[in-house]
Amino acid sequence: MAKNMRLLIRVVLMTLFLVSSAESVKAQNVFHIRFDTVTAKAGDTVAVNVYYSFTSTHAHTINYFQARFSYDTTEIYPVEYDLAGTASGMFFDTTSSHLGITARGQSEIDLSNPVLFRIKFRVNHQLADTAFIHWDSSFVLFDASENVDQVTTQDGWIRTATAAGHVVLTTPSVDVKGVTQGYSPDSVPFRLPVIASNLSGARMRSAVLSFTYDSTVLSLSGALAGKAAELVVDSMHSTALMGGRRAVSISVHAVSDVLFGGDTLIALPFVGLVGLDTVCETLSDVSLRPTNSDALIGNTVYTAGSICLKGSAPSSVAIEEGQSTKLEIYPNPATSSVRIEASGFEGMLTIGVFDVLGRPLYSWDGTSTTWQVPADLSPGVYQVIAESGSQHERIRAMLVIER
Repeated sequence: MAKNMRLLIRVVLMTLFLVSSAESVKAQNVFHIRFDTVTAKAGDTVAVNVYYSFTSTHAHTINYFQARFSYDTTEIYPVEYDLAGTASGMFFDTTSSHLGITARGQSEIDLSNPVLFRIKFRVNHQLADTAFIHWDSSFVLFDASENVDQVTTQDGWIRTATAAGHVVLTTPSVDVKGVTQGYSPDSVPFRLPVIASNLSGARMRSAVLSFTYDSTVLSLSGALAGKAAELVVDSMHSTALMGGRRAVSISVHAVSDVLFGGDTLIALPFVGLVGLDTVCETLSDVSLRPTNSDALIGNTVYTAGSICLKGSAPSSVAIEEGQSTKLEIYPNPATSSVRIEASGFEGMLTIGVFDVLGRPLYSWDGTSTTWQVPADLSPGVYQVIAESGSQHERIRAMLVIER
């Protein structure tokens, strides 16, 4: 009997605990706020309603809020705020950059009106796509005295009837392989193509491609027009950002009529700093904006492939030494790239690659290089010869190419 009574008490206590826990979960004042999505004509001024719903389970006093948001500044611009309807007895002010609104009143807002406030936006006359309006979640909508426990937000859009200004850019995934020793990274050059969709509907005759990248592992040496792009690269500007990133703006113009997509628009010659660890990076903040006044503007949708820097230690090193000179080659065998270093020479130095019959294939001046093995070079055994003109000294080492 006593055992049954103890079991009953435990069940009752557990039930009371679960009920109280459920009540504490339910006891939430939840505020949901969203931007409306509206359709407008380019050049018009349009009102965007900010709707809300409020689920209340305990006391509250909502007579203050601070709403902050971001928007596409090239496409829309806020010109007026309206609190009519909910803002009984409230006054408000906007930030100097028009990125939000602060409202405070002497009494609670009219919770029977679903519109918290309205914003009038001026729409760019070039807009031919959608413009975003995003909530800034880093700002708290209510302070603690309002007794709002949870806030959920929903972004909005201003859209036009067409999407002619819509731009789609893609960069493929690239594996950059290098061989490094110790703490010294290998510098491996590669080109990253920026592929654009059909741009003819946007009527871009000139434009700016902008993006950011991590300069601690990548180095950009310029910009090249794609073979099928029919454009000219006018200029490139690069600015250092915090955290080792760099912001790049590349100005281009069409050779004849307008910019066309469907192929490589611009090729970006990078040098990857490859260590032993694999590091993958992508471009960010990528956009393509027209600069001619009669073009149509819209959103840039960017699909980023990963740039993976994959390093390894030398699998084998071919070393040939003279009296005071040395020629090193690694990895050996090589598949895609090989590091060739010569030391101890004086004066002008020439390094060359020869076939087994001694016929010259490739040559360059300098003491070291990362040689990209040409795709059409057949697998086999080759000679690498380093020769100094002033010393009249020549040393050679064997290089094996595998595929």
